Amino acid sequence: MVLLEIKIILVGMLIGCSYLVGEDISKRYIKRHKQLNDLIRVLEIMRMDLAFGMYTLEEIFRNISLKDEYDFNEFFSKIRRSTFKRRWKNNRTDFTRYNKYFI
Repeated sequence: MVLLEIKIILVGMLIGCSYLVGEDISKRYIKRHKQLNDLIRVLEIMRMDLAFGMYTLEEIFRNISLKDEYDFNEFFSKIRRSTFKRRWKNNRTDFTRYNKYFI
């Protein structure tokens, strides 16, 4: 009798754990689907902005990084900072080097 109760408890735990694992996998796929849709939307925005020549690449990255609705806003913010920070730093040193000619 005790052995039957233990089996029932173990089967119940197995079913419960299977349900929880399945729910976790389902949530991950839903999140992944949202991320892929956001990525497609961001790439379409970038394509349109570049095709019409409305913004520079730096401005596009900044605009995307300011929108909180996308999961990739932090990624584009890091790209903008790392890529264009070096360029600005180089331009700034060039300006200070030739500053004596402009004064």
